[in-house]
Amino acid sequence: MKKNRLILFSVLVLLLAGGFVLFGKSIFGSLTPVVKYTVLEKSELLKSISTEGLVESDNKVNLFSTLSYPVHKINVNTGDIVTKGQVLSELDTADLQLNIAQLKAELDEMEKNKLNTDAKEIAIQRLELQLSKSAIKSPINGTVTAVYAKEGENRPGLQFVVEDTQRLKIMAKIKEYDVTRIKEGMTVIIKSDSLDGTEYNGKVVKVHPAAVKNEQAETMTVPYIEFISEIEIQQNTELRIGMNARLLIIIDKKENVLSLPYDAVGRNEQGDKVVYALEQNSQNKYVAKEIKVTTGLETDFRVEVISDQLSAGMKIINDASNMKDQMRVDFMDKSIGDQ
Repeated sequence: MKKNRLILFSVLVLLLAGGFVLFGKSIFGSLTPVVKYTVLEKSELLKSISTEGLVESDNKVNLFSTLSYPVHKINVNTGDIVTKGQVLSELDTADLQLNIAQLKAELDEMEKNKLNTDAKEIAIQRLELQLSKSAIKSPINGTVTAVYAKEGENRPGLQFVVEDTQRLKIMAKIKEYDVTRIKEGMTVIIKSDSLDGTEYNGKVVKVHPAAVKNEQAETMTVPYIEFISEIEIQQNTELRIGMNARLLIIIDKKENVLSLPYDAVGRNEQGDKVVYALEQNSQNKYVAKEIKVTTGLETDFRVEVISDQLSAGMKIINDASNMKDQMRVDFMDKSIGDQ
């Protein structure tokens, strides 16, 4: 038993004396930290909000009929292009016209007998107004996107939907904590999975002043409060009404700037914002060189760094925590891990 203990003790002494090396690094030596780094480059920096929306027409009309007469003729189909004033359907008004003719005959007789005709004239005016509404006309130039009317059926209500398919917009959903950052005029990058990710340009034209409400006119809070922002599509696209779109609303943008991951920026003992560059000292050993910086535009993942001592191509340590000026460091080869 004593012999075994002696052997074990001897092995431990040898390990301590020899500075046992694991993967090329001494576990009992100076414990030089191994760091990862980012090669500093100038690039575009975007601060943005990602959301989704539905493509709609910027000019849409629902055409209704309030008259209880059967449909005599439908002149269009879904997909037809129509012009302002074009007749889309006509009601069967034979009985209506007969009633008008009968009332007018009665009116003539009453006038001959010098009777009061006010009620009769009002009745005629009411029926003539119905007759004027018996032909449903498109109030805009556009495309028929839905037909609900059916020949022979007597069904007041929605008959047609006509939309301008050239003037499109996107109704975007904005979360409560983002809505105050969005302003009219901001640039929007538009994509749709239906179009293989092709990018289109858009612009914020309106942010609704109240949150989305339910059918009871109460603010919807599940799963969260949302606001609607209207996005104008600023070019000809393959987008179609009803498509889902992915949106990137540009809050701020800078080009040709230096930026780093957030963790690469720290503070020294004096409270200054600093980064640490990999630098060789006089013994050809790598050390962390402290560089004071100011920060600019911040995105979700990166921050702009500004200093006369920074330039493209420098190697900046990814994590500034626990770093000090002129601290001895080793670094992973660029092919290892995330740089």
